[in-house]
Formats: sequence, C-alpha cells, structure tokens
Amino acid sequence: MADLERELGEKARAARERAKRAARQAAAAARPERPSDEELGYIKTDDSFGQILSDARKEFSERLSHVGEEPKVRDRVADLLDDVADALRGGRSSKDDDRPQKPRG
Repeated sequence: MADLERELGEKARAARERAKRAARQAAAAARPERPSDEELGYIKTDDSFGQILSDARKEFSERLSHVGEEPKVRDRVADLLDDVADALRGGRSSKDDDRPQKPRG
C-alpha cells in the first residue's frame, strides 16, 4: 500500500509540474513582445557617457559661438559655467581649491 501511495504521489507531483510549466508558457505567449527602447528611438546603445558629454559640449559650443561678441554676456555665461562646475563638485566651489585660477579674458 505504501509503494502505491508513493507512486501516486510522484505522478501527482509530475502532473503539477507539467501544469505549472504549461501555465508559464501560456502566460508568456499571451504577452506581446514590447519593442526595445533602442527600436523606439529613445536610446542608442552605442552612446557612452563620454560620447553624450562630448556631443553636449559640441552643441553648447555651437550655440554660444556668438558670446564672444558681447562682454557682459560672456561674463554671465562664464559665471553660469562656474556655477554648474560647483554643482558638479557637490557644492564645493572652485574658489575653495588651492589650485591657481585661470584668468578670464
């Protein structure tokens, strides 16, 4: 009798496993595949952080190429860039560094 119960238990476990596997496969088949972010054009996998910064610097430089013509605008842009640099340093001002500062001109 014990052998028969063990055999039935094993068959029941195997049947449960087959049912679970079939349910997982059915659920996976019911979900349509979503296009990747790259396929949707949100990102490009060949973009590295360095490349993104390089592209941003290039675009920023192109947009501000006329700044040299206006001294007040040039000074304001330089101050803005100093503020951005300070924020990237975590609030530590470049003026706090012991390194000599470059003269603006």
